[in-house]
Amino acid sequence: MATHRITAGSTLGGMVEQVSFFLPPGTVMEQEPAAPRIHRQKLLEAFVIQLKKDRLLIYCAGKGYGATSIAHEVARAISNSVKPPLFIRCDNMPSYVVREALASLVELKDSQDSYPFEVLCVEGITRLDTEDAQAISAYLQRLTSKTHVIMRMDIASLAALETVGQYSCIQAYDLLASIEEVQQWFHDSSIRLTLKSMESLTGNIASLLEGLASDGVWFNRGTDSSAYESVRSMLLYNAVSDGLIKEDRKLRAAMVLLGEGTFEELRLLGVRVDDELIRCAYQEVPILGVDSSFTAFRIVGGPYIPPALAQRIGEEFPKLVKEALQQLTKNQRLKQVVSIAHPCRQWLDLKLLAETMPLELWNATGSDILREVLYEADKQEEELSAGLTQARAIFQLCSGVIDARSPKLREVIRLSDGSVGGALASLERSLSLYRQWPEPDTSALIEDENKDRSAQSGRICRSRSKAKKASTVQALEDQLEQHCLFREQLLLGEWRSAAEARFWAMSSQASETVGGSLLVVDAYCACGLLGEGVTLDLKTELARALKTLRTHPRERLGLHENALCWIVEVAQGKQRDCSLIQESWAMADESHDEVMLNLLSLGAGLVHLQEGAFAQAEAMLKPLLSASLPQWMGQARDLGLALVALSNHEALSYLSCVEGDSPTTPMGALTKVVATLFYKTREPLERRLEHKQRLGQCRPDALSVLFVDLLLSFDFQGAALKDLLPKSWRKAAEDRRKLRKALVVASIQEKSTEAVASSGTTVSIHVLGGLQIRVDGKLVPKKQWRRTSASSLLECLALLESHMAYRYELFAWLWPDKTVEKARQALYSAVSAARKALGAIGADKSLLVHQNGLVSLDTQQVSYDIDRLRRHIDSALGARSASVCATEALRASRLYSGGLFVPPIGAASDFFAHEHDALEQRYLDALVRGAHRAREIQHPRDSLQLSRAAFALAPCREDACTELVRALMDMRRFSEAEEVCREFRVEMRRRYRQSPGATMNALTNELVRLRSMEAGEGWAQPAGRKWELDYLEEEALEKANEASLAARDKEGTID
Repeated sequence: MATHRITAGSTLGGMVEQVSFFLPPGTVMEQEPAAPRIHRQKLLEAFVIQLKKDRLLIYCAGKGYGATSIAHEVARAISNSVKPPLFIRCDNMPSYVVREALASLVELKDSQDSYPFEVLCVEGITRLDTEDAQAISAYLQRLTSKTHVIMRMDIASLAALETVGQYSCIQAYDLLASIEEVQQWFHDSSIRLTLKSMESLTGNIASLLEGLASDGVWFNRGTDSSAYESVRSMLLYNAVSDGLIKEDRKLRAAMVLLGEGTFEELRLLGVRVDDELIRCAYQEVPILGVDSSFTAFRIVGGPYIPPALAQRIGEEFPKLVKEALQQLTKNQRLKQVVSIAHPCRQWLDLKLLAETMPLELWNATGSDILREVLYEADKQEEELSAGLTQARAIFQLCSGVIDARSPKLREVIRLSDGSVGGALASLERSLSLYRQWPEPDTSALIEDENKDRSAQSGRICRSRSKAKKASTVQALEDQLEQHCLFREQLLLGEWRSAAEARFWAMSSQASETVGGSLLVVDAYCACGLLGEGVTLDLKTELARALKTLRTHPRERLGLHENALCWIVEVAQGKQRDCSLIQESWAMADESHDEVMLNLLSLGAGLVHLQEGAFAQAEAMLKPLLSASLPQWMGQARDLGLALVALSNHEALSYLSCVEGDSPTTPMGALTKVVATLFYKTREPLERRLEHKQRLGQCRPDALSVLFVDLLLSFDFQGAALKDLLPKSWRKAAEDRRKLRKALVVASIQEKSTEAVASSGTTVSIHVLGGLQIRVDGKLVPKKQWRRTSASSLLECLALLESHMAYRYELFAWLWPDKTVEKARQALYSAVSAARKALGAIGADKSLLVHQNGLVSLDTQQVSYDIDRLRRHIDSALGARSASVCATEALRASRLYSGGLFVPPIGAASDFFAHEHDALEQRYLDALVRGAHRAREIQHPRDSLQLSRAAFALAPCREDACTELVRALMDMRRFSEAEEVCREFRVEMRRRYRQSPGATMNALTNELVRLRSMEAGEGWAQPAGRKWELDYLEEEALEKANEASLAARDKEGTID
């Protein structure tokens, strides 16, 4: 190995530069490492005292617990300007290299028999050999006689240092921040969590606290991951994989699988549990949450298991996974079951699980498991059991494929058990609220009964949140019943009553299930529309709930509930991006969900009003005049159209319908005031004062404040309205104006940042059809890729939507057959090679970032063709206009270029194959939808081009074949259409041994009829019957051949 010099800076003198020893480049760190965001002053003072006393401080803590940052702070606290500290990093170095490094440092004494550094900080020592450890012990004794030494190493290396002398050992548990420091640090932060919640989320672990702080309000609803989750995943993965012995790793794996419980439960799983192992887990891995009495545990941050970790545990302990799954199922902790079962499905019997509890799995976001089991059952042509029949009914109901009043669904509900049937009926009722407005109750008696029911539901929730339910199906039925009640109140404008859903939403782990997530959305929407402050706890639950509901984005639950939250944010003045709800709009249009279409039209109209686009606002709001809407929706529509009329200096004819309304709500009172002020016939002054008094009796809600803010923007009319506004309304309007100004300033700053970023070097990464990287239009030649792993790494990061990945995810994708240490070395080599390849043609090497365990590509300075493809696909699937849908689908087809390239062999082939299949499925959906919409607007050539591309990719997909045949028939190319039908039939028989469906048979009948008529033959023969006879004849012949081969095989006559 070549020798390298220490380059620690001129402050250490020339003596350091004169000594050479075996060190890879970059092993000497900077003299002033970045200070941590979480300061642990009490720990710092205690460690400084220990280091001055013992002169040797050894940290035995894994990454993520803050050992490196606190070691840097201790070194800076002891050193001075004359003798600065020396920081050396020894990650992944052989033990003999560490030995030679310390031997060289021992010889750095000056004439006064002292060292040029006050503190030597050595980090990352692992796996010391016994012989090297003895020599290192001797060198440490000589160094500590004249200076101070801080080292960070693993437990095994510390055990090898037997003769090192006196030292202080610091483990991970000793590095936890104190409660007082956490409270002081977060006092001025944007996070407002109780200390109990903070401790439950972070366990006072430094890296988790920093991740929590960097995320602001912990979870960002716009993304599926966060710094907090990434760090937590890393700590859990290290906790299981860093165990010294198998029993230690098995104990920790069992704790992670169960999430929480007692050590007696672990013994039931056949895990060795003794005081030594528990004490090691308590001191070395605080992320596992072992209590001080050594009797119970609770994983920090909740029981969620990262998929990579679950797969890692399944590979080493498959039997443990099965036993843990049985125990979790028995305890009805199905959310934990789902997080384990899907990544470990190759070791489990998922069919049995899906048949026994389909509704429970769906409620616990286990739809993937149910879909996989249903797919296998259809593939094997098996008769569905009662449980799988219920699962299929759930999917059909949620996707809107069948009508909720379908006899098939009714039959499933009738044949189900009491709780299951009740839950299915409640789900049907809740989904019907997307399609039909609830009937308002006008009677006072019924209103009082509803209030009593709301109060009773709140009391029931408080009592149930304290007691464990006996049946998860019964719990789901209760949640769905309450959701229907609260959603009806929400849609009818009874937001105060609907806000009682907070008691259900804030119950234990409500957002972990579908039923609880719906209640969380109800609570958030009610509180948001009321104009009350939404607590951070409710925002956190909402982020979790939407993540739960977005498990399958093409289902109505995920799309529509997200759209409802978007409408609330529009009413609050926090959202103006209509592109976020395009897919939900398209789904509502396809499913004929009139309620959602009306709400989305109102929300889009409000967005256009805030932007000053009155013509677009009128186009959105005017069609609602013919709709049967609840009172608050009608008032919002009329006020919006009144604003349009004011902008055009027209009479406010749209407000005439509310003259007789009783203004008992804020929107009603505001509508009455606007009608009073702006009609040509003015009311007397006494009536105006009466309206002002009525406004003062109503607390302004979000919608009324929005309209007041918009009305005040009109000079003359706004001045007249301001005189009638009470003080509380004026303050609310002023706060809304400040919020709007802040959003405008943030938008301007974002655009300026993008402009600055676009003015630099342009880098484009193309992954469709093969990896190509261009810098200012210049292609990176293949000879620059000295390592295949470097190009695979860049391609992997480019195709991810976030363009970032945690390194342990990359280990599982790119180097699954290597150990963690070897995979880490391979990642470092790949990152270095990729940076060299980019820098060779003038690109900034900082485009590829590797820090804090995350590997990412810059999203501002780099453009990605796959991102453009995804945008075109999303626009095609979400566009309401047929021309826009067809245009976006054509653009996507031009960009696709064969999709992602899948390596035929290699470790990354499985990862790229999975991403290729997911992208291709969504691309096919866009092509089929674009072909259908192009045919609607009479663009047969576009329809033919799109459907031909879809059929070429998926010749067995019936909707693609149908669109292609219809496009060919529209262009009167009947012979080609017949050839497509024949090819489809052959492929279906060859691949799946199935016949074409009823739609395809009917289309073939029509095709043969048209061709016969064109040839002048009339309707001569039943084409569909001939088609069926041909198919049955081929099928009978093939079955006879198979039976003959099987008989010969049994007799042994086949070689």
